[in-house]
Amino acid sequence: MARRCLLCTVAVFFAVTFTLFGQNNLGTSGSWSGVIINSACTVDEAFAESAKCTATSVPGATLVLYDDTIRQIYNLDPPATAGLGDAVTVRGTLDGNTIRGVSIKALTSFGLDVGQKAPAFSARDQFGREQTLETLKGSKGTVLLFYRSADWCPYCKGQLIQLQSAKARFEEQGLKLAGISYDSEAILKFFSDRRKIEFPLLSDPDSSVIRAYDVLNSEATGQNKGMARPGYFFIDTKGVIREKFFEAKYRERLTGNSVLSKLFPELGEEVTANVEAPHLQLTVGQSDRAGVPGNLITLTADVRLPPDVHVYAPGTQGYKPIKLVVILSRNSSSERQATRARRFSICLRSRNACLFLRDPSESDRS
Repeated sequence: MARRCLLCTVAVFFAVTFTLFGQNNLGTSGSWSGVIINSACTVDEAFAESAKCTATSVPGATLVLYDDTIRQIYNLDPPATAGLGDAVTVRGTLDGNTIRGVSIKALTSFGLDVGQKAPAFSARDQFGREQTLETLKGSKGTVLLFYRSADWCPYCKGQLIQLQSAKARFEEQGLKLAGISYDSEAILKFFSDRRKIEFPLLSDPDSSVIRAYDVLNSEATGQNKGMARPGYFFIDTKGVIREKFFEAKYRERLTGNSVLSKLFPELGEEVTANVEAPHLQLTVGQSDRAGVPGNLITLTADVRLPPDVHVYAPGTQGYKPIKLVVILSRNSSSERQATRARRFSICLRSRNACLFLRDPSESDRS
């Protein structure tokens, strides 16, 4: 009888434990970031950024979240009704493969705010040298690039290589460059030796600097745990953050020359050409001579009008409108990536005034 009661007690104990365990795992509250796509898209198609994933009017499809950190698709309850193709953060409770009770916000910014004091740090670079904000300070400040990894992230590698090609232009403006990731010194040394990277790549294996600048990707797991969200900080000589440049989608990266054009618009682009026209002066330019998938390359059109000459956009009545048409190259198998990489800046000048117009595709998304 005593043995039978003992077995009953054990059985009841396990039943209660299992029930409580199940109750504790009904849902995990948290946040997930990624891109809103339609449910007809697979993980592989979402990773490849297939046009199918942002196609509208797909029969029977709903809007879901593709978490581009862990490459996972989540259903949303209630379902999203707008924002197809947008980078967002979703908050709610995870129930299986569904995030319930969701709130959706546009993914707009990462990191410490402009105007804040840049946190001090000490970290070793790929050459074994101890680096601080003081040692990295140029006569006009420092540009810090946080990136995922120089080991497994192809977009980061391309960005670092292009930043090396722009290094001399940064130094001419009194700026020193440095990159920060959770990679080990050995990984950074191997990469910099192969790619001839001369500016410091700092090793932050415990992600303490990444956390201090509030750019930790908290959703990353496994070998990616501890990695940073990619982007730039410009820190002045007094240690204050004056500018930051982060993109919502991790594949989209500003090149070094694009950052320079934002910090010093008067420098102009790396590549320029003048176009002769009877009633205006046109100078076109591009921030970089070459790009790789994911690069955000700035294209500019600087239009200077004679005195008392006005121009009107399409839609005006009683005047002949003008428009600027950008014809994309069709001779590359990477046309889709190249198209996604371009960012346009159009400047209309009259009496030394400059009006910058946005890329029409950007205004369509806002």
